[in-house]
Amino acid sequence: QVLFWAIIGKVEGAGMKKYFEYPVNDKIKKKILDFYEDVGVDMHTSQTQRKSKIKMERILKEVSFNKQDIVLDIGCSRGEFLKMIHSQIKRGIGIDISANIICLNKKENQYKNVSYGLFDGLHVQTEVKADKVCMLDVLEHAFEPDALIESVYCSMNGGGYLILEVPTTGWMSELVFGKYHMGHLRYYDPESIKKNLEKHGFFVRSIKVYNSVPAGVYMLKKGMKLYNVMDKICNKIPPKIYPYYGSILVIGQK
Repeated sequence: QVLFWAIIGKVEGAGMKKYFEYPVNDKIKKKILDFYEDVGVDMHTSQTQRKSKIKMERILKEVSFNKQDIVLDIGCSRGEFLKMIHSQIKRGIGIDISANIICLNKKENQYKNVSYGLFDGLHVQTEVKADKVCMLDVLEHAFEPDALIESVYCSMNGGGYLILEVPTTGWMSELVFGKYHMGHLRYYDPESIKKNLEKHGFFVRSIKVYNSVPAGVYMLKKGMKLYNVMDKICNKIPPKIYPYYGSILVIGQK
């Protein structure tokens, strides 16, 4: 299978594309914002929890959490990351653009050191500064990404860590899904996201690229075994020739 994808990649000229973004107007903004609110609760089921666990395992290879940490999760969704680490940290703050999700999170919150708030998608406003900020699968959705990164920088303590994940894509994913898939406005490559963070004052400590599993949501519904097998196979393929989606995990420091 690895050889098959490698041959396809060479024949089709597949590869990790440079940074690019799609045009946005008021109509597109409204469509995307409505999408976020409508999919709210339905999108955050067991497969999302399983996917969050996989992401956390990757994050913990790069950075750890401790009892002194105030952790801010931007685009927190159902708060799975804060639930996973609540016992390891001092305080967790989750913010999200979906009012439905934040209302549900507050209603079901079981942890005294975790709180939730509504986010306007641009201004990060919390009563305390964070030691670690998670922004996973968020920046590609931002209408003003540079302004958001600046706001994130101001929300952090000196020496704090930014844990950032953004998507990359290959020719196959674009053919299959087209523009604005899942509200994505842009896609990155490692060099572009590194330059972007450095421009805003961050020191990039590490960058890792992971290939996504095709039909991964379906597999996660069935359980972790098949997904884990496919994940290992897909990540044997060099990201530069991978024709499908991938994720870039970046650890930056203020």
